[in-house]
Amino acid sequence: MALLGSTAIADKILLLNSNLDSLQARFDYIQNAQSEIKVQYFSIDKDYLSFSTLAILRDAAARGVKVKILVDAMHNDILKQTMSALLLSLTPEKKSNIEIKVYNSFNLLRPLRYTKRMHDKGLIIDDKAMISGGRNIANGFFGRSGERKILPIFEDSDALILESRSIHNASEYFNDLWNSKFVSSASLGQFSASSLKRLRCPGKTDAASCERTRQRNVKLVQQEEERINEFIQAFKARQTADAYEAQDWNNLATEVGPIEFLYDDVRTQPSNLDKPEHNIASQLYNFIQQAQESVTIITPYLVITPEQESLFRQLRERNIRVNLYTNSKAANDVSAAHVGYEKTRELALRHNVNLYEYQGPDTLHAKLALIDGKTFYIGSFNWDYRSQNLNREVGLIVNLPAYRDTALRHDIDEKFGRIARNSCLVRSSTCSPVSNVQLSDLSETELNNLIHVAKKRDRANARFFRLIYPLIKKQL
Repeated sequence: MALLGSTAIADKILLLNSNLDSLQARFDYIQNAQSEIKVQYFSIDKDYLSFSTLAILRDAAARGVKVKILVDAMHNDILKQTMSALLLSLTPEKKSNIEIKVYNSFNLLRPLRYTKRMHDKGLIIDDKAMISGGRNIANGFFGRSGERKILPIFEDSDALILESRSIHNASEYFNDLWNSKFVSSASLGQFSASSLKRLRCPGKTDAASCERTRQRNVKLVQQEEERINEFIQAFKARQTADAYEAQDWNNLATEVGPIEFLYDDVRTQPSNLDKPEHNIASQLYNFIQQAQESVTIITPYLVITPEQESLFRQLRERNIRVNLYTNSKAANDVSAAHVGYEKTRELALRHNVNLYEYQGPDTLHAKLALIDGKTFYIGSFNWDYRSQNLNREVGLIVNLPAYRDTALRHDIDEKFGRIARNSCLVRSSTCSPVSNVQLSDLSETELNNLIHVAKKRDRANARFFRLIYPLIKKQL
């Protein structure tokens, strides 16, 4: 089925609330790509779903599609042998079809630069389709738990965008960042092509030991190549056996007004430490200031900045109703962020913000907003110092159709409703927290031990981060 040949005359969007839909849409569009795929994520893990995605991308490169993968250097967890296998398993004439770069590698001479991260999340196919939102590439973002340790399952969302000028703008932003001074090729170390042929070892290392290391590395890369090929073969065999056909995503999407792509402009960024003048925080706050009746904000991590408090004050003075949802202590997966939230939530409450804490059973990770029921936001931006002042972020502003009986309205209502049903109003006596861990496969002994360890760890983390909070406040 052709996914990219639509002649739609209006911007279209499909909210991907379902983990399965979000994963299938990615795979369908990657498999049907014709010329170029741009992959941009804050985090890519080394787990099953990450490996599966990389294997499908390698298959696209083998077909002749140009694949560019950009990941934040601090959160690039792809194994070096996997990256090497992705690059080396292609035929000589196709080797240039896949490139892997990282954002802001550590520089010992400029250590402060390392505090600024690329928090973007996006997949662009042939400049005709885009998936963007809150999900990174890892098991937990698609409803699958960790393979070696207990990790949170995330409540998240993405949007599929079609036939929109915003896709071109996002693609141009990707190009600017890809070619900027903040980005460099991913280091493969001992798994680079030259090192796999001839490994240079430190002076005191004997030649025999060095050669054994080289041979071991060659074997690891070969094993990764075999894993990639086996996955692709098995994946295609399952599709054939199940008479698989890609979803008609275009017909599932809803026509809307022009979608606006929000981002931190690379070209006007003076240094890696400073946000550019054209930045996502100021754009998003300006949209929210236009509210006439109500604003609902969903953010997993909330550390209120002076600018955000000023925004809440202005909305209160105009009698705008503000609902704000964030993780409870039980649901939050980042102890430092929760301490920052505890220290600053009064800045929202004093301005009559209706503050709700999400109770689980999973961990809230969606970053959404709804203004007057007419304007919808989805993106990577958290309401904290880090997203406002340090991290690179992206987002989408969508003008909703006037009529309410659309699939998009239903999907938005379903997402906001689910989060609301699992949340409690702060200072409410009826709030009962629940665990954020998937526990169905644990024995009673394992469960009791996990709860004991988690409580002990959380108490220790909370004490530590409260102690150093004044020092790290603007890093949260």
